[in-house]
Amino acid sequence: MAAAAWPSELVFTPLNLPRKEFILINDVVEASGSFFMHHITSMFLKADQRVCVVALADSLDHFAAVGRKLGANVVKAQHASPPSWLHIDGFSHPADWCKPQHLQEDAPSTPSSVHATFSPASDDAASLCALFCQVRDFVGTQSSPVCIAVDDTSALVDMFGVRNTLTFLRYCRHLALSTASVLVVVNHTDVEADGMYFTAALTDLATFEYSVRGLDSGYCKDIHGAVRMLM
Repeated sequence: MAAAAWPSELVFTPLNLPRKEFILINDVVEASGSFFMHHITSMFLKADQRVCVVALADSLDHFAAVGRKLGANVVKAQHASPPSWLHIDGFSHPADWCKPQHLQEDAPSTPSSVHATFSPASDDAASLCALFCQVRDFVGTQSSPVCIAVDDTSALVDMFGVRNTLTFLRYCRHLALSTASVLVVVNHTDVEADGMYFTAALTDLATFEYSVRGLDSGYCKDIHGAVRMLM
């Protein structure tokens, strides 16, 4: 990515981290936008800030390997005291990664309205509420900003439906904006069913939208696609 092509205020570095933003990365199968998410999470670690990843597409080992290439030590951050990397693993443990028992319903810091806004028709509401509370509790442990990253929204939609997923992301967005943090989301637009409004709804919520697409002319050596920013 050529930094010179972007306005200076949009060139994110460890000294110029995004704050109070919802960054949406819309991509397609042949041109993944996950590299941009890794770029931002690694910058937060290199700036001694915190990262919370809801990982649905890749393992912790993958995040650690990419972080190493970008000069960030994910494993060290995860085992620091207090930890500066929270890895919520929906990739290796899809059956129990956000079980409702993680939610302490009697805790005074857990408002009942959080649960009420999710669709009550199934256990999905309790699961996503528990997931959000994990994220919120990690953000609240310190006053420093956090990069909240979701690496595959389509997986959330498959598990919990469009309505509940949007509610979860709205809560995460509010959390990021109210704590000078940033929410970074990777969304695979080409797997969305016809007639769905999910991508349009995400775009409406986002502060910045980055569109990652393959080259119209096809594959070229060392160049796999193009990134376009929409504001």
